[in-house]
Amino acid sequence: MKRIRRGTTKASSSRLNRQRPTASTRRQRAAPQDHIEDATEVEDVVPTDYSNVDAEVEDVATTQDSNVEVHAEPTEPSRVGPIDPSLLTSFKTHIAAAIWNNQEREPLRCMSKTSTLREWNWWGNPNNAIFKGYIQRSRLEHLIKCSYRNADKIVVSTFVERWHPETNTFHMPFGKMTITLDDVSSILGIPVSGAAVAPLRDDDDTNFELLVKYLGVTDEEATEQLHQYSDEYVSLSWLWARFSNVSDTESEEYIMYSARAYLLYLLGCTLFVDKTGTRVQIVYLRLLRNVDSVAGYSWGSGCLAWLYRQLGQASRSKVKQIAGYMTLLEAWVYEHMHGVVVPDHDLDYLEVQPRALRWIPRRDNGTTSVDVQKYRQRLDALNADQECIFQWFMLYYVSYFRLYENLTSLKGNTTYFQMLHSTQGCSDVVMLLSPTILSGFLGSLVECRRFLPE
Repeated sequence: MKRIRRGTTKASSSRLNRQRPTASTRRQRAAPQDHIEDATEVEDVVPTDYSNVDAEVEDVATTQDSNVEVHAEPTEPSRVGPIDPSLLTSFKTHIAAAIWNNQEREPLRCMSKTSTLREWNWWGNPNNAIFKGYIQRSRLEHLIKCSYRNADKIVVSTFVERWHPETNTFHMPFGKMTITLDDVSSILGIPVSGAAVAPLRDDDDTNFELLVKYLGVTDEEATEQLHQYSDEYVSLSWLWARFSNVSDTESEEYIMYSARAYLLYLLGCTLFVDKTGTRVQIVYLRLLRNVDSVAGYSWGSGCLAWLYRQLGQASRSKVKQIAGYMTLLEAWVYEHMHGVVVPDHDLDYLEVQPRALRWIPRRDNGTTSVDVQKYRQRLDALNADQECIFQWFMLYYVSYFRLYENLTSLKGNTTYFQMLHSTQGCSDVVMLLSPTILSGFLGSLVECRRFLPE
């Protein structure tokens, strides 16, 4: 039984009540309220029977959301939004533009696969020491305990409204904030330095060959999976059913196949959750061919690049759901938005553990757009003098200092810097960093963005 200290917003709410009414407050008072509770929540639904899950869970909204255009031609100046439209070029399709016109959106449906992740309970099997060794050496084991069971759609929806894909930052009343690699490292405890999450240039293996050679499945099994998912995905339920019974009595080769399958399953349930929530891209198997080198990849960069993309898509006014690793976003909010969102504290937390384990999300934040408006007002009332904001900016610049100390060997390397001219979200960092530091800080992230599926 976890020891919990309940969070409270009493002090912070009294302080916020003394703030002057914001524009969103005035609009809320003037606009008629007609809210319908979302009855089709898709958070962490895990059937006990895996047989038909993939055919049933595919959401029509997934296809619609994936076709939403994030970036558009510069918009004309209007009575709402940015005075200069040359930076936030897609603002006219942003949820913030709809809110200005009193068009509220119901809270986003958040894809969470934590229950699915915990269905593969390998840590409870005393007879799989070899398999456990592979997983522990991958440095991804923390994700199992860190993952929150369900995503808080009110918290997520509130912060998505502040996200702009042109800068990859949350636009706050006092300035811009974002999730950094330093945040990923401290919150999740996974590698943020090392090889980019990208394929080798001389990689000629097809997806069929990857399944046969590195998972040890038959040609018929590989063909069936590829045919079912347009040659790009495999089913999470298939990986579980095919490999979850591994034990030390199996051959060393089969145990290695199972370790690769589980790591692929782990990535699909955490860092790279997509909007179906039932499958994972085969492309990640390319990085798992040498199981002993998995820890050498910058998985934090890949996770952050994928989350940035999902936030950008979810910021469109017509999008109804969001994918990506919601635990990272939620834990970042808990770490830096004290007084706005107040989770419970795990009193058994140790400072050597990932910071996500420090917090226990509360499920009393609401379910409708009215609840989103309440948190929107709290964000409107924030200012840069508050302690939580000051702490974030200190950590933000300290992380750059650490990178500078560790990347002096990259002097003269401007390859990635040149690539960034065609990459979104680098404007603020370019002002702060030289090409040398920039290449180290965002190089892996840029490679990930090119590698990750659209």
